[in-house]
Amino acid sequence: MYASEGYTHAQDGFSKTKNIDFLKRAASQGKLYLDVVALPGFNEMKKWLNNKQYSFGQYENGLKLQGMKITQDGSPQAKTAKVSHPYLTGGLHGEADWHGTNTQPKDDFIKQIKIAVDAGLQIFIHANGDATIDQAIEAIEKAGIRATDDRRTVIIHSQFQRPDHLEKYKSLGISPSYFTNHVYFWGDVHSKNIGLEKASFISPVKAAVDNGLIYSNHTDFNVTPLDPFFVMFSAMKRETRSGKILGKDQRVDAYTALQGLTTGPAWQIFEEHRKGKLKVGLLADLIILDKNPITTSTDEIKNIQVLQTIKQGKVIYQQQTK
Repeated sequence: MYASEGYTHAQDGFSKTKNIDFLKRAASQGKLYLDVVALPGFNEMKKWLNNKQYSFGQYENGLKLQGMKITQDGSPQAKTAKVSHPYLTGGLHGEADWHGTNTQPKDDFIKQIKIAVDAGLQIFIHANGDATIDQAIEAIEKAGIRATDDRRTVIIHSQFQRPDHLEKYKSLGISPSYFTNHVYFWGDVHSKNIGLEKASFISPVKAAVDNGLIYSNHTDFNVTPLDPFFVMFSAMKRETRSGKILGKDQRVDAYTALQGLTTGPAWQIFEEHRKGKLKVGLLADLIILDKNPITTSTDEIKNIQVLQTIKQGKVIYQQQTK
């Protein structure tokens, strides 16, 4: 499925040790024809931390463990993302003054970040609500990380990000992995739950880029479809299911949208000198398309078809001719 959508790299966003072991077996048998990056989950840290069986930072037969993943809140559409101002529509069960929830106490979260940082691990944090993003910023500051350290902490989703967060991201070297598909699939819902002003700043790609941040954009598959060109469309058009434009000032051009699927994610996992762009010396990871995404109109970009996917010079997907 990934290859047919034009991906040469896949990321397992929260890896249990049993699934890492499964991937390691597949890798040892030469069955990984994409690059696969796994992020071991924080809840099994005692199993994999300082365990020679789980080494980080290097590919072995197409598999690499990149860093620790912490999920610190839930999803905005389920109203489990932790927010600083209460949801306008209350909780899922009618609770008044509902702010969502965290996965674990803030103090435990801060301790886990410090342990991982001291162990030299890259940190990936699932944070949707602005209150959880505040916690992530505090934890990173207390761990002593600054942008000059080049640790490339990634806050995944960063959905209800506030404008004041952007400068903190820059000074602490935090990189957002946005989810602009949310604008289409749940933008109307978010507008009701948190208000139009806050909803319009969901996944603020334009503001992030203008502030000098490197970003990626993802599908959170299988939450939304894998299609990378729909991801581009959602970043460029910011149209909801009902046809409203949510956050017009956060629209980006095709090249910027494409960076969120190529150079941005490569940089986030310290692979900008290996993949992500067409350049001599980088991997021959290429996709052949039926249209040029840079020159295709915004409304048509989501209809682009992948004809062929090439991984390190080898064809791993070929569209069947009718």
